[in-house]
Amino acid sequence: MFTFERNKVTQRMIDVPGTKHRLPVTVIAGEAEGKTVLVSAGVHCREYVGTEALIRLAGELDPSVIRGTVYMVPLINYTGFFAHANDEIPEDGRNLNHSLPGDPEGSVTDVLADYICREVLADVDYVIDLHSGGSYEDLTPHAYFSKVADEAVMKDSIELSAYADMPYTVGMTSRDGLVSWSAVQGKPCVLIERGRYSIWNEEQVQKAQADVRNMLRFLGVLCDGTEPVRRWQKVFMNAVYDEAPVSGCWYPLKKPGEFIRKGELIGRIGDLFGKTIREIYALEDGVILYQTSSLALTEGEAMTAYGVLDKA
Repeated sequence: MFTFERNKVTQRMIDVPGTKHRLPVTVIAGEAEGKTVLVSAGVHCREYVGTEALIRLAGELDPSVIRGTVYMVPLINYTGFFAHANDEIPEDGRNLNHSLPGDPEGSVTDVLADYICREVLADVDYVIDLHSGGSYEDLTPHAYFSKVADEAVMKDSIELSAYADMPYTVGMTSRDGLVSWSAVQGKPCVLIERGRYSIWNEEQVQKAQADVRNMLRFLGVLCDGTEPVRRWQKVFMNAVYDEAPVSGCWYPLKKPGEFIRKGELIGRIGDLFGKTIREIYALEDGVILYQTSSLALTEGEAMTAYGVLDKA
């Protein structure tokens, strides 16, 4: 991506060729060689908790306590951030986190995805990617790992996740996101979800910073004299991602973090005259991870997601 010196902090804005996108990159290189970790945020530009947490961490971590190298990229969807866009790249309306490894001859999203794979992800050993709830998304803190990666990578990812302070980690089957694509390439990766409604606040930013510091300590990259703390987490190998069967007004009956039982009524969809047009029942026993919080709901839109509890 660019050259840097050891035992130094190097910061640059990198222009992505063929696009208007720029990547703010901080490289914190310890004096000693070691693992290389990418910590990223802003793949979805309105998920602000991770972006602010990494802006701060990039100015706080000192190379004297780093063994190896930390790449920090607090904002990946640059044009979307300043356009107040939704999760997509505004130039072509596509979701970057569904577009890796990209195509240098494709649309803006393809070009950006290709650049990230070739110039950002290629030389790293681990990936920590920070996300949060979007404008109409309520969630309980949780993490994701790839379950389509090699078994050893999956196990290492689950173990890394245990050093983030959240109660749940969930297996995902996608292959084209920043974390999932990297995991398939053999790099242990964790996607963290913390915060909701596209709002950042001091509490959530500080918790996100603490998550990253603790994970870097576990990896032996941050050597600041503080022992890493391993958290207990419930591992969900499977999850249900429920999409709206019809358009209407959405009335959820559960909150993120609450347990649900198979067959339990968890919400209803009404019309504009107050009549219920569809009742939504849980398909499995589980825990609500996130759900849409807006009144308006469009057919096919993400409605609710829950981790599936193992059968007794």
